[in-house]
Amino acid sequence: MKNIPCDTFYNQVSNIYSWRQVAERTERVYDYVMKKPVPNMLARIKSSFSWGSIVGLWAIFFTILEALTLFITELFWPEADIDIARNFDSQTYSINPK
Repeated sequence: MKNIPCDTFYNQVSNIYSWRQVAERTERVYDYVMKKPVPNMLARIKSSFSWGSIVGLWAIFFTILEALTLFITELFWPEADIDIARNFDSQTYSINPK
């Protein structure tokens, strides 16, 4: 195995991608995830059964624990009281960033 100095490796990797490419790829991933439907609790528990007897039980346990945590959190900090960020129009911004 070769020992490559960190600065040489960094310079080689920095020439492969530009920040614009990284941002565009990240945006595509976010857009893809936002279009997928959010499974409800019952669907998540059902899918946990297919993971096997041991891992499935742990997944069910953590899914129920997460639901209880979210329920308690909603009691103390209701979703209606959270400020929602406005949509960012990236097309308008790319035309005139100022």
